[in-house]
Amino acid sequence: MSLGITMVITSCGRQDLLAETVKSFEKHAANTLDELIIVEDGPADNNFVRDLMPTVKEFTFLNSPVARRGQLLNIEWAYDQVKTPYIFHCEDDWKFTKDLFIEDSLKILQAFPDCLMVHLRGHRDQWQESHNRSWIDETEYKLNDLSYWKTRPWITHDGGFGFSFNPGLRRLEDYKNIGGLRQPVIDRYGPFFNQKDGCLIERTNAEHYQRIGMWCASLEPAGRVEHIGWHRHIPM
Repeated sequence: MSLGITMVITSCGRQDLLAETVKSFEKHAANTLDELIIVEDGPADNNFVRDLMPTVKEFTFLNSPVARRGQLLNIEWAYDQVKTPYIFHCEDDWKFTKDLFIEDSLKILQAFPDCLMVHLRGHRDQWQESHNRSWIDETEYKLNDLSYWKTRPWITHDGGFGFSFNPGLRRLEDYKNIGGLRQPVIDRYGPFFNQKDGCLIERTNAEHYQRIGMWCASLEPAGRVEHIGWHRHIPM
């Protein structure tokens, strides 16, 4: 039975990390995807992924016509191809560590229409140094037997709330309802913002989604994914 999920991965020439990402996803979340879309910020050939994810029904590989044009344009391009109601967004440098993160995330989104996305990182991994705390609140909530937590409200200049390009399940409809990721940024800063500034795009969309009454969830404090690209950042 289809869960109605397309995985979108943004990649930028780190095929060794991409391989680790998709292998770990297949290990812990096999048979959960209708389609995998990989948008590559350059000329690399990612067809090798087919062999690493044998349970995926359909693959789409996109290559940016201009190398290093940045996340925003590539995300918009990839999301334009999505035909399912849910998107599992991911970058190319994550290792999934536990099972059922897709199924548990889907339960939360289906139960709460105002929940924007479900985070998978450990709570300590999402730390606000200036406040000496995680931007995941400590209060534990229950959805039947599933525990979940909520991100803290937005704190000016210090993050919080939690809209992110990190791994997480979200709805295509919520993306379309705000006119795409660039619209809140244009509304605030005008049309000539730095389209390669992923932090600006995340932060502005986080503020916008919170203003319209949405919130983000997180799974257990230990997390179900690890970041494996800390020392391999791509400069803007």
